[in-house]
Amino acid sequence: MDIKDLLDGQLGKHRFTSEFDPEKNTLRYINSDNGAGVTLELNALKSRFEENQSHAIDEIAYYVEESLRVSGDELLSGNENAIFPVIRSTSFPTESRAGKPFVVTAHTAETTIYYALDLGNRYKLIDKELCQESGLSEEKLHRQALANLRNIPFSEKKDTVRGNDYYFVSTNDGYDASRILLTDTLDQMKSKLHGTMAVAVPHQDVLIIADIINEQGYDILAHLTMKFFTEGNVPITSLSFLYDHGELEPIFILAKSSNQK
Repeated sequence: MDIKDLLDGQLGKHRFTSEFDPEKNTLRYINSDNGAGVTLELNALKSRFEENQSHAIDEIAYYVEESLRVSGDELLSGNENAIFPVIRSTSFPTESRAGKPFVVTAHTAETTIYYALDLGNRYKLIDKELCQESGLSEEKLHRQALANLRNIPFSEKKDTVRGNDYYFVSTNDGYDASRILLTDTLDQMKSKLHGTMAVAVPHQDVLIIADIINEQGYDILAHLTMKFFTEGNVPITSLSFLYDHGELEPIFILAKSSNQK
C-alpha cells in the first residue's frame, strides 16, 4: 500500500474527504462538517514513510485529525494572548477551504507570515472575516502575535561541525520557525557569534541559526536545511538566509557532498 491508501484507511472513520492531485503529488483532507482542510506534500513525507511506515502513518494521521477538528467558530476577543504568528512558504494557500482570505503579512521572497489562534493541541489560521468580527485591525493582530511570541521560551541546542556552530530551536510548540521574527533575540545571538550569521526555517518545527566560520559551513548548512525540509510535516523552504540586524538575504548554496561527519 502507498501513503495515500494507508492514510485513507486510517482516517476513513472520520467525516473527512480526500482529494489527490497527481500533478503536484499532494493529498488534501477536508472536514465535511466545517470545511477545514489540510494539504500534505507526499514527496516531502516519502523519506519518513520509508524509514518507519507504521510510526509515520500514525503521526501524520494524528496531525490531520487535530488540524481538522477546529470548529471554525472561535473568536479572538478574550483570547488575544493565544494569537501567534506562523511562517509558511509563499506557495501556501492564501484562503481557507471556504474561500475566506487569511490575514497575511509579507516576509521574504520565500516566506509569508500567517496568524493562528492557539487552541491547545491545535490551532486555527486567522482569516480576515474572523479578524473583523473580533474588532481587531490587522496591524494590531500582528503586534499582538509578536508580543505573545516574545513571551514563550527561546532555547537552542548547539552542534559544532568542522569549526562551524549550528544552533537548533526545536521545542515542537508549533512556533519554532516563527522565532525567526524575534529580531531582538537574533541580534543578541549575532553579537556573540564569531563568523557570518545565517538562519533557516526548513519546516514549521525548527529554526536553524548558523555561525559560519569557513566555506564548508555553507555546504553543511545546505545539507542540514534540505534534510529538515524533507522531514517536516509543514515544509517551508530549503533555502537559507544571511541575517544582519533584522534583514534576511536568501543564499543559494550548491552542496558538494553528503558526507559531513
